[in-house]
Amino acid sequence: MNERTLCTIQECNRQARSTSSEYCSIHYNRIHKTGTPYRHCKKCKTKLPENHGRKVLCNQCAKPQQCSIEGCEKPAKGRGWCAAHWVRWRKYGDPLGKSDYKQVKRDCEVEGCERPYHANGYCYYHEYRAKKYGNPLAQGPGRGVGRKRMEVPSYDGMHKRIFYDRGRASQYKCVDCGNQANEWSYNGGCPNEHWDLVENTFIMAYSTDQDRYSPRCTSCHRKHDRNAHHKLTPPDHVIDELTPHPEISWEEI
Repeated sequence: MNERTLCTIQECNRQARSTSSEYCSIHYNRIHKTGTPYRHCKKCKTKLPENHGRKVLCNQCAKPQQCSIEGCEKPAKGRGWCAAHWVRWRKYGDPLGKSDYKQVKRDCEVEGCERPYHANGYCYYHEYRAKKYGNPLAQGPGRGVGRKRMEVPSYDGMHKRIFYDRGRASQYKCVDCGNQANEWSYNGGCPNEHWDLVENTFIMAYSTDQDRYSPRCTSCHRKHDRNAHHKLTPPDHVIDELTPHPEISWEEI
């Protein structure tokens, strides 16, 4: 019985596929597929050694090459160019091409507003108002039209409602001293007065009628609260309902 010999390809130590064949299975199949038992570099077509493994490029072609653009030392990615020059070629038709676009600093289109542009010609704040209320300058009555509102909001909710409808108190002058106002102050005297526990400490009176609120500075607001009729002791049923600890009297609060 004849024994199979080794593959006749130099540096190949595999056995021949049969006693009548001079090639191993790998080289035999390669001949039928490519016409030659040898592997060649996919790029420069030079012959690859048998111990080159599964690599398809020779050592010379596998080395990272620099971008072919003069002065660019970045590694080449495609067409001999680095990624940046390749993108420029793809976008402008020239690896050295540049866009004619220049970013221009834009400001909000609302007169007197120096905030940076955000969208639709406005800064973030005016664009939000234009989108939500239909007017980038919406500040007064009607700014909250269309929203569902509670019939009797809380103390904090009522002050937030005044801010939405009438704007910040700092936009007005104090009704008492004439200086710049800081807070919206309840004038008192409302026949339908409501009470609420604020910060889990104070029982405060308020009204749902926005006409009973005036802009005041902090000092005048405190003086008004100390002297106003609506800051007197609330009714007993209000104290019982809003006091967090029934065992504590109103005087202790």
